[in-house]
Amino acid sequence: MCDDIESKTLKILTHFNDIYWQQFRYHREKEYRIFVWTSALLLAGIAGLLVTKQGEVPIYVQYGILGKTVATLAILVWLVASVWMQKRERNSGNSYIIVLVNIANKLGAFEPDRPTGVLPEDWNQWMRKPQTGFQFNFVPITCVVGILAVGLIWLPQHG
Repeated sequence: MCDDIESKTLKILTHFNDIYWQQFRYHREKEYRIFVWTSALLLAGIAGLLVTKQGEVPIYVQYGILGKTVATLAILVWLVASVWMQKRERNSGNSYIIVLVNIANKLGAFEPDRPTGVLPEDWNQWMRKPQTGFQFNFVPITCVVGILAVGLIWLPQHG
């Protein structure tokens, strides 16, 4: 009877583990896609800022400081929206990690003396680490590309 309950518990935990890994991967993939399309649009904007026909003045320059300010605000709004969406997906994915670590604990995945103890103990500490400061994600790269685009707007124009 006890083995039957343990077997069912193991199957349920394994099932939930699979589901949560799928959800985690989904959010990481979505975060990456947001980064890619945001960067593509920002880089296209940068290309537009750099490449103009000889003798042609970009539209934002024709309107002087107002044109540059509007172009800057447009890029900054795009940048903030991208960073917000990337962080939202990162945080959603991180919430699944907490559940995955708890499932791994229940399965004994961090106990080296058990047959299921295959994970390193430091992975168990993942959800206890503070998630502040610089993390490996795409937000810093997105910000650098956005700042580059804004900087190009404010470069002096030579005609």
